[in-house]
Amino acid sequence: MGCATSSIRNGEPESTVLPEGLIVVSETVPLLEVADLTVEFSTRHGVVRAVEHVDVHVAKGETVGIVGESGSGKSVTSYAVMRILDRAGHIAQGAVRFTGLDVRAASEDEMRDLRGREMSMIFQNPRAALNPIRKIGRQIEDVLEQHSQVDSSALTDRAIEMLDQVRIARPRERYHAYPFELSGGMCQRVVIALALACRPQLLIADEPTTGLDVTTQKTVMDLIVELTRERGMSTILITHDLGLAATYCDRVVVMEKGHVVESAASRDIFTAPAHPYTRKLMRATPRPGKSLRDLLPEDESGVEGATSVSPSGKGMGTAPLLVVEKLVKEYPRKRLGGAVGKIFTRRPAPEPDTFRAVDGISFTVARGESVGLVGESGCGKSTTSTMVMRLIDKSDGVIMFDGEDIGAIPAKSFARLPLRKRIQMVFQDPTDSLNPRFTAARAIADPILRLGGAVGKIFTRRPAPEPDISRINSRAGRRRASASPARSRSIPISSCLTSRRRRSTSRCRRSCSISCRSSRTRWA
Repeated sequence: MGCATSSIRNGEPESTVLPEGLIVVSETVPLLEVADLTVEFSTRHGVVRAVEHVDVHVAKGETVGIVGESGSGKSVTSYAVMRILDRAGHIAQGAVRFTGLDVRAASEDEMRDLRGREMSMIFQNPRAALNPIRKIGRQIEDVLEQHSQVDSSALTDRAIEMLDQVRIARPRERYHAYPFELSGGMCQRVVIALALACRPQLLIADEPTTGLDVTTQKTVMDLIVELTRERGMSTILITHDLGLAATYCDRVVVMEKGHVVESAASRDIFTAPAHPYTRKLMRATPRPGKSLRDLLPEDESGVEGATSVSPSGKGMGTAPLLVVEKLVKEYPRKRLGGAVGKIFTRRPAPEPDTFRAVDGISFTVARGESVGLVGESGCGKSTTSTMVMRLIDKSDGVIMFDGEDIGAIPAKSFARLPLRKRIQMVFQDPTDSLNPRFTAARAIADPILRLGGAVGKIFTRRPAPEPDISRINSRAGRRRASASPARSRSIPISSCLTSRRRRSTSRCRRSCSISCRSSRTRWA
């Protein structure tokens, strides 16, 4: 019995001995097999089937991509495989087998042993996946210690090594950082390090490169591919990026409204898609020379208001709406105390007492113009934006908005001024920027009530026209936890638009590339 179980876990062919003594060798058992999976959620409005009759199999060493629009059931399928569904959700039908083990029938102790050691997941929301009051180095050590992967004396070195593998600068220093002290992209890399720490057989990557810059995206994906080849590890890549799926996946599974509509080899999917929905996804992929109207589905391409905006003209030649000059933000650098601190202070070139997150940034934004702020993770993009928004105070420099020096106004005071509603921001993490107790309609109405002076039956009216853009009218009564991560992102966008602001941090027509190390601003 033990030998049979061992052969199944190793992915070797099963052998069945017949009464006559004949031996029939069946095909190799998949590492993961999902058959006829149906997942239901109990809501106040009844039972919702998020996933229905889904079939997915992953062979050892194979990379399978799951693609589809937001809300199609990609993440729910992965949660069912890991058996980490929300309390209101359950597997209503079907089977999930991992190396021959029935996941549905496994005890919680068995699943706790599997998670992290044999199967691991890179979650879409990195900040929610990390403990906010525990240092990131200790969180990696917790995973290693839980599964007895490393001797206790080597835990710290192994954690620092994992941070270095995912290309986090100064890993020994970052080991002592808390999640709130890191950028969104760095938090994403920490989650990747956590998932890869125990060298699992199956890695489920749910939008693993969402918060990463282009160069780090390639680095991380190449790292995952390298580990897959070295260890015979299998990967499920859940992504909206069809280019990413085409580059790194052996097979692609296309999901729509909780169903698998097409599954084939990556080359076949992208050269000759068979299902109409797959072809629609291909058409919706942005390409050079394509306008917004070209990216809309066929049944919506003629909708009123879907006009293409020219990047030139408007606002040019007048006084800039926003002027940022030599903007600086410094943070005090942490020092190690005691004997360890004395050792580090003996170095020939000690580090300064402050860390410059933003170093002399200058740019302007004309009226009606969209400017892009681009750069690698941790280079100061979000810090610059939050200073312009007057959410944090600057250390030095000038921030002029519509001729007024708003940089001189303390952040706490600015929140109560009429100028607040003229500058709005769409935050990087939609989940953390929404009140979990609010419905979508209440979250969108909140800035109107606070900044617009609206009263009365605001919650019973259909928000228009901005919520029509984000396409969440039918879900206005749902709470944040009921929406998929991508659909959660549309709620703060609608909330931002309702205050009729002059400027918001969103899409761009002009790119501003920042290099904080060299304190330069380059225009592209």
